[in-house]
Amino acid sequence: MRVAWDRLGWFGLDEAGGRLRLGNKFFRSGDVLAARSQFERSLELGSLQNAWIGLAQSYIRQSEWDVAARTAERGLADWPEDVSLLVRGALAWRNAGEPERALGLIERAEALAPKDASVREESAALGAALEQKRSVPQSP
Repeated sequence: MRVAWDRLGWFGLDEAGGRLRLGNKFFRSGDVLAARSQFERSLELGSLQNAWIGLAQSYIRQSEWDVAARTAERGLADWPEDVSLLVRGALAWRNAGEPERALGLIERAEALAPKDASVREESAALGAALEQKRSVPQSP
């Protein structure tokens, strides 16, 4: 399937949405690296909200927390009110050991979608991480 899309590119028929769909298929099948490649190609062809989400999620899946957080933030430059990107960015910063950086993102998500289950779940996890960080004595 990837070869077919590459060949369409030869004729100027490659398009962002098709690459996004292909990336989603690879992601669902567990081929995270192939999915990432397709999400990146989709973004080269045009900034699609779901391509940013998929790309960030591909880094999260492989526990590449810093890259996932930065990817979510790059997507938020185009889509500042995307709750999925806000939650993924917060999750990534929290797992990267920087819960303070996650706080602003999750607060924005809470303001946009206070009843969203993923927002509430990440907010609770972030609260626990911040509490744990406060309880650990800081070395001088």
